[in-house]
Amino acid sequence: MAELRTELKTEMSELRTELKTEISNLKAEIKSDITEIHKLLSAQTRWILVVILAGAVIYPIAIKLIDRLLP
Repeated sequence: MAELRTELKTEMSELRTELKTEISNLKAEIKSDITEIHKLLSAQTRWILVVILAGAVIYPIAIKLIDRLLP
């Protein structure tokens, strides 16, 4: 009976260790994915701002050209 109890405790300990390792790996993977998503969103936001700025610069020029071409 004592051997069974010892074996059970050993197996439980191994399972705990394995579970903690898997959880740590999962946390690291999630953190890596979040970092990648942050980089992608940052780049996308930068492009959106560039397009808005370009539109703000080009729009008045286009309006003036249209006014000159269509009296």
